[in-house]
Amino acid sequence: MRKGPGTDWSKKKRMDFKDTFVAYCYGYSVHDKKWYYGKTPSGTKGWVYATWTSKGRGY
Repeated sequence: MRKGPGTDWSKKKRMDFKDTFVAYCYGYSVHDKKWYYGKTPSGTKGWVYATWTSKGRGY
């Protein structure tokens, strides 16, 4: 998880494969890669690279 959409932004939190994340919106990095902005169950907000996500259950 990063502070902004792209690898140029600093890391906020390490996320593992099993971690959940609720996406609110998406944006694109300067390299035209899709990133989701959202929140973890613990309340940490940030950006996650879309390719590394999968759609799960909606809550």
